[in-house]
Order: sequence, then structure tokens, then C-alpha cells
Amino acid sequence: MLGSRLSSPRRRRRIWLPVLAGLLVALVIGEVANQVVSSSGAAATRSTRSWIAAVAPLVDQSSSLSVTLAKVRNGSSLQRAQLDALLGELEGSARQLRRDYSALELAPPTPASGAALGAVFANRARAATELSGAIALAMDNAAAAGTAEQTLAKVAADLRAGDAAYRRFRQELPHHGARRLGSSVWLRAPSAWSAPALAVWVSVLSRAQALVGRRQLSLLAVSLQPRVLKIDGLPTTTVPTPTTTTTTTTTLPTTGSALTGTATTVGHRRRPRHHRGATTTTTPVVTTTTLQIPPAGSVSLVQATSRLTVTVVVASTGNLPVDGALVQATLVPTGKVAASPERAAHHLRVLTPGNARYLTLGPLAVRSGATYRLQVTAGFPGGALRQANIALQVEP
Repeated sequence: MLGSRLSSPRRRRRIWLPVLAGLLVALVIGEVANQVVSSSGAAATRSTRSWIAAVAPLVDQSSSLSVTLAKVRNGSSLQRAQLDALLGELEGSARQLRRDYSALELAPPTPASGAALGAVFANRARAATELSGAIALAMDNAAAAGTAEQTLAKVAADLRAGDAAYRRFRQELPHHGARRLGSSVWLRAPSAWSAPALAVWVSVLSRAQALVGRRQLSLLAVSLQPRVLKIDGLPTTTVPTPTTTTTTTTTLPTTGSALTGTATTVGHRRRPRHHRGATTTTTPVVTTTTLQIPPAGSVSLVQATSRLTVTVVVASTGNLPVDGALVQATLVPTGKVAASPERAAHHLRVLTPGNARYLTLGPLAVRSGATYRLQVTAGFPGGALRQANIALQVEP
């Protein structure tokens, strides 16, 4: 009995020691776990904030494009060049935003939020591209009005899908993130994108004269090197002496507005007989003085020379780019001197509306004392041919 009473407290101590040790271990593990969870939560918050800071400028830019979209939708009274510029801005910016988001290396807060925002940029880029095609079709092909309306209906569907994807995106974000980014809406006037409204819009686009596409090439100026000494057959026979040999200046007679563009120098290298090839340089076109094409019936007297170069200024004066234009100078002997015509020509690449090209054709072989007819032409496939005929006499 005595032995049993003495052993009981010892057994109790042996039992409580493991229990106390276990409680201590549990407390330590719990504290460590709390710290890990707290650290993980802070890291996740920082990651979310970094991602939101990265996408916020993209969202803001996308939101601002809704203003451009509204200008396009209400732009039936615009000129063709203005409408084309708005469409180019809308399409180019929307596509760039989609690329910028795809190149973002930070991970979104959740896969769902990242996918939703990606859908926003994708739908809006697709809508902008389809919109450009539909409007071009409506303006330039009245017979395709039905196709244009169907394409605009797809645009409206993409606009709705993009706005809906953005609402889903905000729902997936933490509260502070949604508040930081705000709303983003492209379809601000849904009634303007209904089927009846789109049909009316297509009809207006197809009938608006200011939006009818026109490709037009104008021949603005022709001058010679060596210089013209005088022009016979005019009330005033003297002409101003150019201050340089590489600048032709003119204004557009139909609008009076200054033109800008690049200059292409053609010639300066011998090719087979009766044809002169082209080398190219670039220089600004100055357009500040009057037209320099002598009138019919006059004769331009050129100082004695064996070579003649022809400077021509052409401009795109329509509202659509001119492609594949040919500018040519032909020098035909008109006196007793037996000689074949001399020619120099150059094919122009795309010439955008409002821009001009400065071309130097030649050199062309001439003889002192001889007379010639210089014919300068400028045209492009399907367009009107512009022509200038100048009578020349080379001094003996």
C-alpha cells in the first residue's frame, strides 16, 4: 500500500510532462503558421497592387477611346480624311492595347480576372477593325449596304461583349482594386447601335458627298535646268530667276493651301538611248509661290546647253491615296534637226492625300539652236491624265 501511494504522484508527473510539451509545440507551430499566413496575405496584396498599377494605364487609354468611337458614330458630316484619321486612331490604338496587355509579365490576382480583362481588349480591338471595314464598304460601294449593316451589327455585338467582360473583370477584383480602376464603357448610346439605327447610318454614309472616295493627281509645276531666260508670246516676257536649282515652289490652285511631302530626284544616270532611269533622294517640298507652267502659245527660251533636266511637282489632291502613278517627260524635236524623242519617266509609290512629290526627270539630250515640244504627263491607273505642253527653243 505504501509503495502504491508513493508511485502515484510520480506517474502523474510523467503523464503531464508530455502533455505540457505537446501544448508548447502546438503553440509554437500555431504562431509560425499565423506568421506564414500573414506574410502570404501581404505578398498577395502587394502582387495584386502591382498588377493593377500595370494595367491601370491600359484601361484608362481604352476608356478614352470611347470618345473617338462616338466621334466616328456621329461623324457623317466629317470630311473623308477626318473620318479616316479617326478610324485609324481607333483601330491602331485598340490593337496596340491588346498587344501591350498580352505582353504583360505580371500575374493577375486570379485567372478569371486576367481572362476577363483580356476579353475586354480583344473584343474592342476586333470591333475597331470591323468598324473600319464596314464604313469603307458603306462609303465606297452602295450595292454592299446589306453587308455593311451586317458587319456593323457584329461591331455592336463586340462592343456589348467588351463592356460585359469589363464588368466581370471588376467583380473578380478585390474591392480596393475595382475602386482604383473605375468603370470603362464603349457602348455609351446603345440605341445608336440598334439594327434600324445602323441601317440609317449606312444609308447616310453611302450618300454623303464629303465621304465619297476620290483619287486625284494634280500636275502643279514644271520648270527647267538650265533656267528659262525668257518666254516669248506673253505680255511680259521675262521670268524670275530661280535662286537654287533644287527647289520648286508652288501652291495648290484649287485650294490655296500649302502642301507638304517628300521630293524624289529622278535621273543623273545614263541608261540606253531615248530613256533615262532614276536615282532617288529625299528633300522637303516648299509650296509657297505661284504655278510655273507656261501657257499654250508661248515659247520658252533656254540658254545654250547639251542637256536639259525637267523638274515636276505633282500632288495628291483627292481624299484617297494615289498608287502606281507614272510621271513622264517627253522631248520631241520640232525643227529641221533629225532626232528621236528623248524620254524620262518615274513610277510613284503611294502618295497620300495632301502630299506632293518633287521630281527631277532627265537629263535629256538637246542641241543648241534647236526647237522642241516638251510634253509632261502625270496619271495613275483609272485616273485622269494630267498634261502640260511647253514649246522650247535652245539658244545657239
